Amino acid sequence: MKALTIHWLYAAGIFCHLFDPDSYAGPCKTMETRTRRTHIRGTIAIHVAKAQTKQERSLAALYFPTIPHRCGFIIGTVNLVDCLTFERVLAGPVLSAMERKLGFFGPAYFAYALEAPRLLAKPVQATGQLGFWNWQPQPWGLK
Repeated sequence: MKALTIHWLYAAGIFCHLFDPDSYAGPCKTMETRTRRTHIRGTIAIHVAKAQTKQERSLAALYFPTIPHRCGFIIGTVNLVDCLTFERVLAGPVLSAMERKLGFFGPAYFAYALEAPRLLAKPVQATGQLGFWNWQPQPWGLK
């Protein structure tokens, strides 16, 4: 299975409604923005990077105060369904305010469209890598 390492602030946005369904009606983030196009589609694992900036920690505390930090772990999976150019993002549905805060939407970026986030029943410690990388899931199942 392919995995993608994401900083905690952005991973929390993808899974916020699963961590805290009383506070979030759905995912706050449905697009992961990157400078590289991808042709990968299907289920991918989301790994939370160990490193995070002081600004990211502050924003995570502000936007997602009830969500536990799980840095250095694979916390769940999503379906990567499309890779959109900046122009296609602008032509599509209006982005929510939170989506705009949690992404970099500009001419040099691509948006990976994510659907159906699922938390692992037990987060799995893993060493991430830049970009997509191969991860061998264990039979712990999804939450």
